[in-house]
Amino acid sequence: MNWLIDIVFPGQSSGVGEGIEQTVTHSWPYPFGLTILFLIVMGACAVFLYLRERGEAKVATRVFLAVIRTALFGLVIFMMYGWMWHRHKTDLPDIVIAIDDSDSMSISDHYEDAALTSRIVAEVDQLGLSEQSRLELAKAVLLRDDAKLI
Repeated sequence: MNWLIDIVFPGQSSGVGEGIEQTVTHSWPYPFGLTILFLIVMGACAVFLYLRERGEAKVATRVFLAVIRTALFGLVIFMMYGWMWHRHKTDLPDIVIAIDDSDSMSISDHYEDAALTSRIVAEVDQLGLSEQSRLELAKAVLLRDDAKLI
């Protein structure tokens, strides 16, 4: 559907990760069930009045006229809903990364698990960082190739 919008509105092209979100809303204050009930009552009244009417028209013709009148009631109610089509341009979300660089981040944590310690040392050394402080670990997490931040 976006390709059709780009053809109809050429100046509003959407880039990668951007698009146009479309919503349809109405301004009718009453619940939908009440509207359906009103249409059923109006249709029943129309059928009753057409069938009660004296004249030369056959029953099938009278029912057809009642159905047409009920459809017109439905059309008027549909228009009274005040349907609106809204288009909103979407954008990629912004990401903020905050790293604490106070003195508390210079502390090196000691882990009881030797495998975890050796894995942390290997990752920090692989990235060429100097020590195993909390700040360096945060940098290692952000600089990894498999970290999908974008």
